[in-house]
Amino acid sequence: MTSVMIPQRRYRWRSWTAAVLAAAVGTVALTGVASAGTAQARPASAAAAESAVTVNSGTLEWGVRASIRNYLENFEHTAGWVEARDGATYDPGDPAIVFSDANGWVDTEQQSAELSFAGEVQMFGFGEDWLWFEDVRVTVDGGDAEIIADVIQSYNVKERRDDVTLATFELPDGAVGVEDGTLEIAAGEGLFTETVWNEHLPKLGGAATYGPPNDFTDPFSVTAELEGSTPGPGPEPTEPEPTEPEPTGPVPTVPAPDPDEAPYGTSRGTPLAGTDSYIAVTPGYALDPDGTTRVTVEGFNFNPGPAVEPGTGSGGIYVGLGQAADPDTENWRRSKGGVTGPGADLDYASPRFVAHQNSADGDVADAMMDADGYWKFELDVPGSTLESFFGGSAIDCLESRCGVYSFGAHGVVNADNEAATFLHFPGDGTEDGWPPRENENPDAPPTSEPDPLPADSQLTDANRGGLTEVSRSGRALTVGVGQEHAQQWVGATLHPDPAFISWYRVSGNGNITVTLPSGIAEGEHRLSVVDRDSELLGWLPFSYAVDQKPPPTGPPGENPGGVDKNPHGSSTGENPQSGARLTVEPAYELEDEGQKVTLTGEGYPTSNGGSNFGGAYIMFGWIDPELGGSWGPSGDGVGGHGYVYIEGEENQSMVSYPGNTTVPGFPTMDEDGDWEAEFTIASSRFTAFGQDVDCYTMQCGVITIGAHGQANAGVEVFTPVYFDADGSSIDPDARPVAGGQGGDGPGLGTDGLAPAAGAPAGLSAATGLVDGSDPAAARLVALIGLLIAAAGSLGLASLWATRPVPRS
Repeated sequence: MTSVMIPQRRYRWRSWTAAVLAAAVGTVALTGVASAGTAQARPASAAAAESAVTVNSGTLEWGVRASIRNYLENFEHTAGWVEARDGATYDPGDPAIVFSDANGWVDTEQQSAELSFAGEVQMFGFGEDWLWFEDVRVTVDGGDAEIIADVIQSYNVKERRDDVTLATFELPDGAVGVEDGTLEIAAGEGLFTETVWNEHLPKLGGAATYGPPNDFTDPFSVTAELEGSTPGPGPEPTEPEPTEPEPTGPVPTVPAPDPDEAPYGTSRGTPLAGTDSYIAVTPGYALDPDGTTRVTVEGFNFNPGPAVEPGTGSGGIYVGLGQAADPDTENWRRSKGGVTGPGADLDYASPRFVAHQNSADGDVADAMMDADGYWKFELDVPGSTLESFFGGSAIDCLESRCGVYSFGAHGVVNADNEAATFLHFPGDGTEDGWPPRENENPDAPPTSEPDPLPADSQLTDANRGGLTEVSRSGRALTVGVGQEHAQQWVGATLHPDPAFISWYRVSGNGNITVTLPSGIAEGEHRLSVVDRDSELLGWLPFSYAVDQKPPPTGPPGENPGGVDKNPHGSSTGENPQSGARLTVEPAYELEDEGQKVTLTGEGYPTSNGGSNFGGAYIMFGWIDPELGGSWGPSGDGVGGHGYVYIEGEENQSMVSYPGNTTVPGFPTMDEDGDWEAEFTIASSRFTAFGQDVDCYTMQCGVITIGAHGQANAGVEVFTPVYFDADGSSIDPDARPVAGGQGGDGPGLGTDGLAPAAGAPAGLSAATGLVDGSDPAAARLVALIGLLIAAAGSLGLASLWATRPVPRS
């Protein structure tokens, strides 16, 4: 494709604190409003002047704030909704709430008004009323306007508060006008008052989520009839002019769209650095910039999550239309520190949810991955202008290229599943690089088995080809076909007694991952691969065993395969600044998979900056010793760059600060910062963030960092553990190597706090912890996150319901 220079956005937004707030619910819109957003005094006029006119009917249109409505209505995990009644009307997706039965007065000479409206509105999510109000009034005094209401209940105030000023507005000159007996008042975006953003609406980590500069509201408009106004006299009646009868010929038809202008072709992305996944959009070229184009979005070679029983999986990805600040780089990727929101590395419209294979959340997802990481759904592209999910300014796809982007859902950073594919509109400056229309359906997947299937007799040394076995995990066999076949469809057949398995699209790095049949027998097999024309590309032999585990890669004799282990001992890590200590027991000769350990924390900080929101995440992985004590998020560390941990909600847990309620059922620190928990270490070897980690040679351990995207240096602790008997197999210079299906290359690293060898903890397992082995608990951790948390490892910036309020 021809390289085309496209104008780029010139602003960047990299404040980690702002990122968390921005991603949480719909976020900092850079509107240029300088007001602090505090409540203004109610207009002074208490009665109508002589020049005032009575208003006896009419409506107010005001949606409070579009991003709040969008969030509560469109994401299942919020269990949210917006409802209007008793004189107010609203349906999900409407641009505003309509309040009826206007009453009051207006004075156009003084540019003032006092109006009241019928209607009640309830905005609900996470088991809480975010804002529930009635008896709405609009007051205007010169260039200032206010919307006032009686608040029945809100997120933080559970008692009625009357006469609350919800929002203030600055009006242009002449905003209050009357024409032909009809009053019209129109205002631009307003500001929540301090009372609303500080006392009523949700807060994140003690900070006002909707405080300045994120305190903007929707605009409002009033249309009303004035008392005594009647339509003016109409024109004098006239005799109708004689007319010729209408022709009775055929009804004209709408001309068919010009085939040379209709959307066409498939825009297929290229796997990003360290990944195999990519997205294809059909049609992807000549999309209608002024209307809606229905497209099919497909994902290939995504990491589908663990192979689990149907209905027990968790997690997934978000897929959305969006625009990167630097579309020709990978700076937008969360695994590379990318931030989302208006003016940030990536801004996007409302995303779709694609669940991992066999997910329990499949019924609320737009699609579910299969075992090969394939998924598909249809999407309406509304034109070249997109409304940002975060509110604020719109996204202009003619100003800079837009595309379809994917990233880990529920705040989980998952480099494997980050992908991007450009969309192409007439006028976006990329037309010179578009493919010719005659190739609009290239490389469609075959619809039938190869004919004929390769015979066993064809699998000779001469026909071996260049196939290689890249990796094997259970029934997932990754085969190297060759980069010369990238993006092509190939068919895999199992031998002996040829049995066709499926067609696979070769990834950008030349690999396919074949899911072997569930009834495959143990023993020696062969796999052949053909192209779409049934021509044999090659074959390879492989052996299969049930529950096959890779042999240890540590020094010979340290952990001979199949030898029973005797987990024992304990290990303690300490934060030298805060004194927080974490003891793990057992800590030596751990099992290679599913090792349960008891964690004992002592002296952890019990708050973060005075707020008890959150706590500490618990993970297992490796930290880079080259960064000393700055390995964590409070220093130089980012997940995958400084510390590498086993990804997936089921492999992580959390301990709360005293009084935090975001994760009910998980352990909580006492007032001294002490706590106990059980934790499951999934494996002695893993691949994450595109890096292979072998805990026989690399120093792995249990990691704690600040939860919910809130960095807290005091809770950053690393405690080493060992899979051999005495730790002698560890190479202090060993580092992760690029490999697997990951995202980034070797990280910048971070390091550990000096571990102190400790006596056995002598403490029992924690009570009440639902650990990472429980899929339901893992989903709980994921679903409480505000979906689009953009910063911090795991990034679960959460609001959670602790006081259920019945929907009325």
